[in-house]
Amino acid sequence: MKEVSKHNILTMKIIYAFLSLLLVVNVAIAQPKVVKKSGKQPAWAKTLAATDYLVAVGDGSTLSEAQQKALLFIKQEIVQSVAEQVMSVSTHTLQENDNNIHQSFAQTITAKAAKVPFVQGISNNQIEAVYWEKMKDKSAKKEWYRYYAKYPFSQVQLSKLVNDFCIEDNKITQRLAQLEDGLSTVSQTEQIAAALGELNILAQTLEDNRRQRAVMLQSRYNALYEQMRITLITHTLGQLECQLNIGNRVLQSAQTPSVKSVCATVSNIHIGNACIVEYNSDGCYRDIENFIELSYTFWGKKVTQKFLIPFQ
Repeated sequence: MKEVSKHNILTMKIIYAFLSLLLVVNVAIAQPKVVKKSGKQPAWAKTLAATDYLVAVGDGSTLSEAQQKALLFIKQEIVQSVAEQVMSVSTHTLQENDNNIHQSFAQTITAKAAKVPFVQGISNNQIEAVYWEKMKDKSAKKEWYRYYAKYPFSQVQLSKLVNDFCIEDNKITQRLAQLEDGLSTVSQTEQIAAALGELNILAQTLEDNRRQRAVMLQSRYNALYEQMRITLITHTLGQLECQLNIGNRVLQSAQTPSVKSVCATVSNIHIGNACIVEYNSDGCYRDIENFIELSYTFWGKKVTQKFLIPFQ
């Protein structure tokens, strides 16, 4: 019994050794091999890390394609780093703890970070060191290039990028405050249109609680058109002088109003601090109430006023 036991153990050891060897051979065969390389592999390419650097790896069917993929990885890493840092200092501006708002805000920050000049300026010329290998997988009958890039990017640079980003982002908050203050100081109709144009963009692009602020400001600026009136300054036969008002505030406008009359013909319109309309009333009957009608159109909203022709 002992001899049989020893024989069985020996047989199992041989089988185990054979299987282990077969596994090693199969792994060795399955793994792709380096058939060509640019030189000795540097330490940073082995560890994929270096202080104050980003190390990127890109695979491609050509060396150029692998290089471009490594460059794209560098851009994505920097954008993600900036976005994460900005999110960490900006979450207090988000409304409540809504996951959808946070996710949308994160996507917006990432998209904005991708457009900062530093990221846009990343190029192959700024890569400090490269190393590449040509790989071959016999079993798959496939060859490709693997490109390693060492790009200088320190924590100091990241901090500066985040700071610059936040400065630009704070300008949006300041601009909203200026637009809010401007509601009570608008002196030209063009200012209202310009403010609405800005606010329309902000309402579409902002993802934090400033979006609602922009939407509310849009409504308040639109309301100015509802409050607008054409008021008379002087009116003598043949000449009408009027102005635009919001309450007691006078508004100037570069827009020439539309002027209509059943009987009078307009000869001239002067635009300045006020609007002066010169007309000929020879075709009007004195015993009928005839009018000169002025109208402005702002952002699809019409401001209209009729003025009785003063025959007496």
